[in-house]
Amino acid sequence: MEAIVLDKDSTGRLWVTYTQNNQVYVNHSLGDDQTWGTPFVVPVNGATVSADDISGVVAFDSQIGVMWSNQVDDAMYFATHTDGDPDNVWQGSRTAIQGPKTADDHISIRSVQADDVSGRVFAVVKTSLGDLQNPSLNAPLMLLLVRDQAGNWTNYRFGRVIDHHTRPIVMIDQEHRNLYVFATHDENCGAIYYKKTPLSNISFSDGLGTPFIQSSTDTCINNATSTKQNVNSATGLPVLASDDTSKNYLHNIMDLGDVDTTAPTIGAVAPAEGTTGVAATANAEATFSEAMDPATTSSATFTLVKQGTSQAVAAQVSYDAATRKATLDPSADLDPSATYTATVKGGTNGVKDLAGNPLAQDKTWSFTTTAAATQTANLSSVADAGLSELAPNTNNGTAKSLKLDGNDPDPNGFDLYAALRWDLSQCSGPFD
Repeated sequence: MEAIVLDKDSTGRLWVTYTQNNQVYVNHSLGDDQTWGTPFVVPVNGATVSADDISGVVAFDSQIGVMWSNQVDDAMYFATHTDGDPDNVWQGSRTAIQGPKTADDHISIRSVQADDVSGRVFAVVKTSLGDLQNPSLNAPLMLLLVRDQAGNWTNYRFGRVIDHHTRPIVMIDQEHRNLYVFATHDENCGAIYYKKTPLSNISFSDGLGTPFIQSSTDTCINNATSTKQNVNSATGLPVLASDDTSKNYLHNIMDLGDVDTTAPTIGAVAPAEGTTGVAATANAEATFSEAMDPATTSSATFTLVKQGTSQAVAAQVSYDAATRKATLDPSADLDPSATYTATVKGGTNGVKDLAGNPLAQDKTWSFTTTAAATQTANLSSVADAGLSELAPNTNNGTAKSLKLDGNDPDPNGFDLYAALRWDLSQCSGPFD
């Protein structure tokens, strides 16, 4: 059995993955963290691997993702399982990268946050391109693989064959939107180096990187590890490594800046306070002063209520990290000529920034929707469906005024009944 990796999904269920007997296995907890189900092979293509392959698991966007190396297929695969689905329901494996010697048994994987709806997943992997005969020294030995919300993968070179990195881990500073990769140099042991890149514009410079754990007495340092959680200025970025020769553990902690104690605020809102004539299809929006924790921006903390009612409008709430904007999208059109109040909840149970600081107090604003649309049409009379006792099938034309004989009934049989009929084809309704 190769390394066991675990993560927790949005329902609180723990998941683990590992490779054994040339298969990729997963398992999950049942009800509590101490009771577990029966391990099973991931039911997708590519799950038969070599004895040297490994797997990793990550929670993201209400899903569990499993990545594994497959040196038989020369590929890195990724399959997903939606939280709450039956164990045998998985989305088919997607190839993160494939080609001769692109797979190896080094994977570190994580997401921006388990509840981040951007769906972005980050994995740092090692290739076997250095094992080729006469390999290119500039070929990528270490790659950062990035999955977008549509499930497509992009790769970025972290280290070259000439750099001889090994045993990488990826870490994310969620507060400052930075990503770090730590790796050993050289491929046997030595010291731990790192490189940093912004999540918004990923790129790595060539070379070994910056030394992070290095010692003149412990000269065979390897196997960097860190916390499963993402980090911020309050936690710092800790890394632990070991020296197999001296039998010592070594660590270092990166200061990610002063601890953020400033509460976020809301600047612009839409529709603006007091706006009238708002379209029935409009969304409510709030733009924050700083990056927010997407897990706290939901239908529980951002609501819209029609005046005169107490029930919140059914809606989807999303958060865009790039614009720092929360959007409430009602599931149905708003009522006409109605006043609505939007509320972004503050305080302990409200929205929070990435450092955990809550909005100081509720932010509320109101707007009024436009009146129901009216239609004006010029109507013309058309042949009516008049009736006559003497000539019941006679059409009485397009008269716009009618005269009746006034005797009802007329003993002589000359009663005339007529009705005007109008052409309403110009109107689309609805009609009151």
